[in-house]
Amino acid sequence: MNQDEDLSNTRSEDEKASFIVASSLPSSHLFEDLIPSADSSMIDVTHLFQQCAQQLTPEYAFLCHEEIHFNLYDAMAASQLGHEKMDCCQVPPYLTKTEEPYVFPRPPPTGLSSAFTTLLWDEWTEPQVLGFALQILVRLQALCTGASVGESTFTCLYAHAPVLQDMEDRLFPLEQALSEQWNLTNDDASKADTENKILSYHGTPQQFMIYVLSLSLSEITKIFRSIVHNADIYEEEDYVAQTYQIPLYTSRHQDIVAVFRTAMNVFQELSQVQAALGLVLSFLMGFYSSMAQLAKLSTNGILNQVQGVHAIVVKAVDALDLLLEQPSLESVSAPSMAFDPYVYRPRVGNTPVRQVRTVEPRQAIEMLRAITQEMDWSVCQLLLKANSLGRLRRMLQHISRKDVNILSRSLIVLNLYFDDLLLGQFSMVQWIWEDLLEWTAVLEDSNLHFLQTEHVHNFLQRLAKPIYDTLKLQTLNRNRHRAFMDVIMFPEWVSLQMEAQALDGHLCSEGHVQSSNPIFTQYTLVATLRLMVQYISVGFELDLYCSHDDIGFAYWYLDFLLSGLLTHLSAMKQNKDMARMEQRMKETKASTLNGSNKGNQRNKKKNQRQKNNVPETMPSYQPIPQDLEADFELSVIALKRNLCRGSLRFLAALQQAGILKERRHVFTSKERIFQERFRAFAGIRQPPPLVYEQYAQGSDFSTVTSEELHQSTCEWFLSCRRAVEHLHSTKLPSVDVDYAPIREIELKSLLKVCIGNNVYLLKLRQAMQDPKSLLSIRVEIETKTHDQFCTIKLS
Repeated sequence: MNQDEDLSNTRSEDEKASFIVASSLPSSHLFEDLIPSADSSMIDVTHLFQQCAQQLTPEYAFLCHEEIHFNLYDAMAASQLGHEKMDCCQVPPYLTKTEEPYVFPRPPPTGLSSAFTTLLWDEWTEPQVLGFALQILVRLQALCTGASVGESTFTCLYAHAPVLQDMEDRLFPLEQALSEQWNLTNDDASKADTENKILSYHGTPQQFMIYVLSLSLSEITKIFRSIVHNADIYEEEDYVAQTYQIPLYTSRHQDIVAVFRTAMNVFQELSQVQAALGLVLSFLMGFYSSMAQLAKLSTNGILNQVQGVHAIVVKAVDALDLLLEQPSLESVSAPSMAFDPYVYRPRVGNTPVRQVRTVEPRQAIEMLRAITQEMDWSVCQLLLKANSLGRLRRMLQHISRKDVNILSRSLIVLNLYFDDLLLGQFSMVQWIWEDLLEWTAVLEDSNLHFLQTEHVHNFLQRLAKPIYDTLKLQTLNRNRHRAFMDVIMFPEWVSLQMEAQALDGHLCSEGHVQSSNPIFTQYTLVATLRLMVQYISVGFELDLYCSHDDIGFAYWYLDFLLSGLLTHLSAMKQNKDMARMEQRMKETKASTLNGSNKGNQRNKKKNQRQKNNVPETMPSYQPIPQDLEADFELSVIALKRNLCRGSLRFLAALQQAGILKERRHVFTSKERIFQERFRAFAGIRQPPPLVYEQYAQGSDFSTVTSEELHQSTCEWFLSCRRAVEHLHSTKLPSVDVDYAPIREIELKSLLKVCIGNNVYLLKLRQAMQDPKSLLSIRVEIETKTHDQFCTIKLS
């Protein structure tokens, strides 16, 4: 080794380059004829690698020794190093005149005055502080929308732990006693209200504002990461957990809200810049407080806690609304040395890393406003208004469809079940039993008897975890729904169906329920059908069905599932209504008989009716809100089933007209594609999985004339349009919008789909009169109007 080092030290630069290339080749296959002589002036060794590569063989497939550990991963990374389009912290091989000058990665600062960077401290002005505050909001928005701390929080140099420590030491000297750092309005500190605490600091107001803004970004980052990690439902598009071992600062101040309160009282004369700064601080304090409180709710007085958070969130949103109206947003900017997107980049290695992308301050404020509002209507309202399992399910489905931010979804998961209570308020078993009673014919006087049955109680406890999974499913990223259902939920509900069937058999043998009304079997079957419907619906939302064949498969199968779900729910509701009517009749007869024993006998007709036990009039039944919501849900299911049938017939009409050609497959077949599309249903017993032969038979319209097919399609879309209008005018106003199975905006989207498909169907019927015009028609399947039901456009 020493001899080799001595030789390498005596070589010239040209010889060193040749020596490196030669030493990188296998010892048994050295290309000695390619090594230049010592007197050569050549320094470009690219052609040497090219010639070596031309002589590579399967036996010698690498230019480097095996002990160097140069693998494919390193080769792919090396191919990207130095590329001008990649953010890999390397010097580009060349720079054109149109490119920006290259900025070397800055080492992390070790304080306000470090060896590499001296940060601004004594020269801050109010406009610069406001520009700094707006950039803090930009970094906070990046963190909330999926960026890692290295791409968001720590691009602010003042948010690094050594810098925050340095600022805190200057503003609050260590020799100053902690009791002297508080100025209290009351002399007796023990009796003073904590809201009156104001910090005493050394330094200018601008310096203290920079410290507070930087500390707020660091503290919000810590609590944000804690919430998301504890919920554990994120993917990389939601949130990047990688920190590259960057430390987060821990302040000596225990009450961070007091720090915010002190900063808001810094400026006495409110100029436009100071007013904007106050609004930024008001939002940051509200955002931090709401997250901290929602992450640590307790079952004791939870509604009062949530109402308090609701008030805080409303104030934070109002602050952002006022901030957007401030004219000073466009005229201020932060010093360029305060932020650096390339700091800490050497820690990520030589592989290409994601480039930091930030938005303009106004856009960041609007996005933060939307995220904060989501905390109100998706988290607070869920905790305040969800009072039954069915309502909770519908509210979570709406949240899932709205693509809520990972912060709110994580807060929902943390508060969905804690301290052995659902939403921290309700018994899971009791809610499952009440949900079962909403759809079954079990009479009220038998509730206690069923709950006291050991087998029923054990099965209800067995249902708790699978039903919790169906609720938690709505908080996951949409891309994870199908995999979660396929791997975890479908096998679990297949087992539950078998257990429910055995339980119903036992209850029938004991005489508790009738064999025609297996309540637990129906309940598990309905839950399975809901999951299967969601499995296919999410496929539409993710654009997994690309061709018209795939869309036809999905609509046909979805029609079958919706029909089964509608049939079972309608039968369960009908049985419940009949049982309720019989119970009312019995109660009326009993009250009539009691009245006849105590009343006089002056009216003979009345006495005769009482002797025959016939009531004068059947008492009217006033439906409760849950009944109206159930009827609404049945109507929505029927609407979606009819839309599936109309869309499937529209596709069949286009195929019959020769506009949509049948795809020819070389390496697969339509039957194989059908099997793979619905492979997740193969292990489900009820409903039985469908096969391609059933699809081919059920979607065959070859025996139907074009006119009949067009007329049938038009009638389905017209019936859907009338159903949407009826739901919008009658059903929707009768229920609370938070409990509705469908919202007004989605009803309007479905109405547009119905009208649009009918218009294009009319265009098809007109084109059928001129066969030559059919050759020029192009089909576009558009899902922008509604993400589950397409508009089939003809152009």
